[in-house]
Amino acid sequence: MSKFSIFSITSFFVAICIVVIGNYYFISSSVDADWYIKIAQGDINGVLQPFSGRLLHPLTVRLFSFLSDFDINVSFWALNVFLLFGFVIMLSLFFSEISFMNIALVFTLLFSPVLLNYFRYFYFADLFMFFFVILFFYFLKKNNFVFSLLLLFLLLFTRPREAFILGIVLVISSYKSDFKLSVAALLTTITGFFTDYQISLLGEANVNHLSGFVYYILSPIYWFGRFLGIDWLTNTTVQYCQPHFVYSLPGWIKLGSIKWVGICQFNIFHPLSVLFNSFIIFGIIPLMLFFFLYKNWRYIFEKNQIWISTALVYGIIMFFLGSWLGALRTVGYGWPAFLLAALFIFDWRLRAWPDSAKAKLTKAFIFIQITLLWLPYLIVENFSFISNTFKYLLAYLMVFLLYFLFIKMYTITTKKYNIV
Repeated sequence: MSKFSIFSITSFFVAICIVVIGNYYFISSSVDADWYIKIAQGDINGVLQPFSGRLLHPLTVRLFSFLSDFDINVSFWALNVFLLFGFVIMLSLFFSEISFMNIALVFTLLFSPVLLNYFRYFYFADLFMFFFVILFFYFLKKNNFVFSLLLLFLLLFTRPREAFILGIVLVISSYKSDFKLSVAALLTTITGFFTDYQISLLGEANVNHLSGFVYYILSPIYWFGRFLGIDWLTNTTVQYCQPHFVYSLPGWIKLGSIKWVGICQFNIFHPLSVLFNSFIIFGIIPLMLFFFLYKNWRYIFEKNQIWISTALVYGIIMFFLGSWLGALRTVGYGWPAFLLAALFIFDWRLRAWPDSAKAKLTKAFIFIQITLLWLPYLIVENFSFISNTFKYLLAYLMVFLLYFLFIKMYTITTKKYNIV
């Protein structure tokens, strides 16, 4: 059997495990999910902006429901199952090109809490976007720019933030003097944003009565406040606390219905959760990537194909932007850097290592990676018999011990085999 066949069977098994486990944690409809359900039911006029511009996923669910005769809720779940299997099998296709990859590594990389969470939140378009994004990188890798840019154009009707990829493709292709791709990416971005904006106008104004453009500009600022441990409050949001500080906006600042902004209190668990999710979501891959990029980043960026450079830059940007929100789902949007680009960079670097050194590092990686992905996560999510503060302290202690252990093992291995 080919490596791809073996890895596909492994990923298929992982997906089955995720579906079985995920069904014990059924996610009911939330406020945001209700808007997607309304679109899938054909009622876009009652949907608030910016959700009214995120049409592609719920309309695909509507089509799936029509063809399968399932109700809308079951169709959201069933489509997510297909997307999960498609996503992990496409990852296996990439994994099959990496020389050091084996079955144990494939299982370790795919069987993770973040992928479980993406399956659980089946009303959201996360796996839908990921499947389209990995298809984009596949076609970009094959130099099929027509299909790759068409996929990104469609993705703009799921989440406009995917325009980040187009912007990165534009910059990198210009740097590498691929002007045809640069012009095509620019035209796709302009056309996609204009079309998405026109469609979003079909919905109702959001609670702040802000335009979609201003909403996307201000959202990162709001979440960055949470990254610093700040609980924001405005006159348009639910008054869940008594603000300690209130700033009334001057008349010349027009922010829809927002008249004042208040700060309630400092919440230590916001930055704790941000850092925690950033440390565990991809295990030790970000740390390994830092080791490999530290002295070779310019060479890696210049010599690698456009698709690897795009996946690397896009993934790192989304990783840090997602960290601001502090949720496991949002930090995971950086997966192209750590589940695609990083592995190909490791492969390029490890080809010069002796086989015995690669074997030792691989064994250490598998043990530490699977422990780091799951043990701290289970402590925080399930240790209800202890306080939140002690849970985070225990989980952080586990994280730092595992990081220290890997750094020590990596250092010993490189010194033993005189690897620079």
